[in-house]
Amino acid sequence: MKRRIVESFLSLSIVQGASHLLHLLIVPFLVRVLGPENFGLISFSQAFVNYFILLTDYGFNLSATRISSTLRDDREKLSLLFCSVMVAKGGLLLLSAGVLLLFIVTVPFFQSEWRLHLVVFGSVAGHVLFPQWYFQGIEKMRYIAIVTLVFKLATVAALFLTVQGPDDFLWAAGIQSAGMMASGLAAFILAPAATRLGLRWPPMDAVKSVLREGRDVFFSTAAVSLYTNSNTFIVGLLTNPTEVGFFSAAEKLIRAVLNLLSPISQSVYPHISHMVLHAPAQAALFLSRLFWFFCSGSFLVSALLFAGSGRIVGILFGQGFAPSAVIFRFMAFLPFVISISNVFGIQTLLTFGHHRIYSRNLIGAGILNVVLIVPLVVVWGGVGAAIAVLISEIAVAALMLISVRNCGIPLSRPFPRAR
Repeated sequence: MKRRIVESFLSLSIVQGASHLLHLLIVPFLVRVLGPENFGLISFSQAFVNYFILLTDYGFNLSATRISSTLRDDREKLSLLFCSVMVAKGGLLLLSAGVLLLFIVTVPFFQSEWRLHLVVFGSVAGHVLFPQWYFQGIEKMRYIAIVTLVFKLATVAALFLTVQGPDDFLWAAGIQSAGMMASGLAAFILAPAATRLGLRWPPMDAVKSVLREGRDVFFSTAAVSLYTNSNTFIVGLLTNPTEVGFFSAAEKLIRAVLNLLSPISQSVYPHISHMVLHAPAQAALFLSRLFWFFCSGSFLVSALLFAGSGRIVGILFGQGFAPSAVIFRFMAFLPFVISISNVFGIQTLLTFGHHRIYSRNLIGAGILNVVLIVPLVVVWGGVGAAIAVLISEIAVAALMLISVRNCGIPLSRPFPRAR
């Protein structure tokens, strides 16, 4: 079992580490070549289209991962799960396309950049096809490590060769979407071929079942978007593309750092889900150790980001992005705060079956962010959005900790033995 965790962690580290290190190359390059205004246009469109990625994911990255981790030895049920999730995601993709077209046709604000929105929407199809939840659940991430790395490298190369100035912003958006679509298609083809799944059209009851399983997680992830993705979107609605560019540059940089830490979270989640089912006492002890390891490391990362914020932004984006350094400084402690909420929320409340409590906590924090962000953005622009994000994430961490204590999950010690 330890070998599986190590293998998943290393595979995820290769996939996401390489992916986000390359992202750290892409963002500064696009920031410098496109300038704050056109970079802001792409960032706003990506924030808009991310709502459709959220809808098509529908919480499957957690709910279906957990289910597949319990069915890894039953090929027939695993095949049914895979087909049901992919059909559900396909239906949500068609719904998303219809909503996007409705926005473009009826809302003048979105009509001015309709080509950009359609190009960026291609990434939604890529996310739908990419079955990371499946490989993560059966703890065989090595199968898609090479696929992901190859297409990420191809995307970076195409961007550097094609994007030469501010007028190439459509090419910049299109190349990123095309890379996601190609990697998603390759991973989708690889899943049944590499793991001997039987593909067939699932009964509607099975599709409805996976939608029910993912419902609570979907609402919780939708709430998360109220204080992550929505911030870029709201800054775009209330200010201008240049301010979006300053905020998005800092936000994408801190998200890239957060994503470098995510292999730890993603590799242990299916392992903890499996352990809770068969050995809850060991799961509690494992979680207590994970807390100290994960949070101490993320605190060190946050402290270094805070101390070097001005220098980091200056080196990556240039002196013209000095406003981004101030925004980045407010976000520097997000890795530490989010690590706390991750351990108590995803790794504990979800694996022990407290999905609705987890969802309510995130919805509450999302509402708090919406209440805070509008007046803060009106007064301080991107800096106000960063303050709202930090306050909301602190609220999430506090709510998750309180909920774990109220649910009686003893992370500081193993469960007592049954007599």
